Amino acid sequence: MVQPIEGARDANNDIDYPSIKKKGEAIKDIAKEDLEQVAESLRDIDTGEKTLDRIIIKINDHTLKPLIVEVADSIEELNSEVDGPINDIIAHAEEVHDALQRKYNEEARAAQANQSESS
Repeated sequence: MVQPIEGARDANNDIDYPSIKKKGEAIKDIAKEDLEQVAESLRDIDTGEKTLDRIIIKINDHTLKPLIVEVADSIEELNSEVDGPINDIIAHAEEVHDALQRKYNEEARAAQANQSESS
């Protein structure tokens, strides 16, 4: 992240990148924890395979447990789908922040150069 030089306007006043990053990371953490909990809960469903050997629920010639595991795996894969767009938002916010800060720094350098020439 580009920092303001002395005398330059701070781009954080226009786009609060540190706050955007912090909140984006928090959203990713919450989503990850919640999705992992859902997947874990699904995997813990007792389909009766162990206790009811004679009565196994069949769906399309598969036991229910592999379908549950497949759904749980799919839910866990959502983490990467959540992370990507949030990472894009954070990266874009940093780009905008840095572009503004470079502009403000250049303006401050130009003002300082003009003052030096006037003296």
